[in-house]
Amino acid sequence: MAKHAEDVTLSLGGSVLGKAQSFDMPEVGTVVEDTALGDKWKTNSISDLSWSMTIDQLWTPTDTAYIALRTAFATKASLAVDWHDDDGNGRSGTAVVSGMGTATRIGESVVVSIELTGSGPVVDNPGGS
Repeated sequence: MAKHAEDVTLSLGGSVLGKAQSFDMPEVGTVVEDTALGDKWKTNSISDLSWSMTIDQLWTPTDTAYIALRTAFATKASLAVDWHDDDGNGRSGTAVVSGMGTATRIGESVVVSIELTGSGPVVDNPGGS
């Protein structure tokens, strides 16, 4: 069954991130060409796998998870990342905070964009386990 964004909880450093507006989590593999000499068609394989996450959050400077993000960024530390739906289905891993930025328009809320880069695998967490 499809889930709505409001059914997903995002936790960083063990604390739920409040006021998260959106997040994106691409997983990619590095493509390596491995075509043999004389082959008519190129062939490719995947070498390294990686993941990242971009989060847009309404700026709430007292949010515990936001403070953990700021601290991890300032100290270059990694932190636990977890997202799951209300049934417990989701993904988790460890990441470093690779960037943070703030943006707003007149009359709109201040939004903080957070860039995370995975450090190691991202793991499926099936609900109820």
